[in-house]
Amino acid sequence: MIGIAGAAVVLTGSLYTHRISGSPLQESLPALPSSITEKGYSDETSLRIAASADSSDPSVKNFISSQIPSPGQQGGLARICDLWENISRNWHYVPDPGPDNHFQPADVSLRNNFTGNCLDFAILNAAVIKNAGGEPRIVIAYDTKGEGHAYPEVYMGNSLDEIQEAGDYLSSRYNGTPVYWHITREDDGTTDYWLNLDWQADHPGGPIFADNGSYHASSLSGLGTYYADNGTPLPGNTG
Repeated sequence: MIGIAGAAVVLTGSLYTHRISGSPLQESLPALPSSITEKGYSDETSLRIAASADSSDPSVKNFISSQIPSPGQQGGLARICDLWENISRNWHYVPDPGPDNHFQPADVSLRNNFTGNCLDFAILNAAVIKNAGGEPRIVIAYDTKGEGHAYPEVYMGNSLDEIQEAGDYLSSRYNGTPVYWHITREDDGTTDYWLNLDWQADHPGGPIFADNGSYHASSLSGLGTYYADNGTPLPGNTG
């Protein structure tokens, strides 16, 4: 059995090497709405993310079908890990030129041989996860210095039994390392668990980007919500 880890748990070691030609914390990210007064607000950034992460594009489908599952691995989480590893191992980090973010579509990232910035990586992963049957979202967050980062997450359920099973699998697959989640608290009292898929985390469920206490999550339906790190919806731009 493993414990559900938070951002304070220390992970040591590195499982993957990323080919990086720029710093993901020195680029501008798309503008977030200055005020959100309700959960699930339709904002321009979330709409552009949803349009770029087109899971129905033939190149996305072809990429998924070309991947050979790990020997002996079955189930949706194993598939997500396989796909994430393939993208992450081959990703070439290149920041967008100029101050504006280009929202590179998933099919363009594939045609460009896995090249782009952190948001492009998140968009491609979200499109792939959606096509593979998962429920992804993209997080944009800033640290206490005002430097930003974007990364994907995937919904893992709201049952502690489900989460424990997923956590046990991930811990076993990635050499007993802690597993990190974001939680979101629903109005009916349920707690949803979102698995971190940041390429800087070295593996699915690796450490979460150290934000300033809140983050903005965009679903592929084009809706965005601010959350405090305790999982509660947070109106307004605190970043």
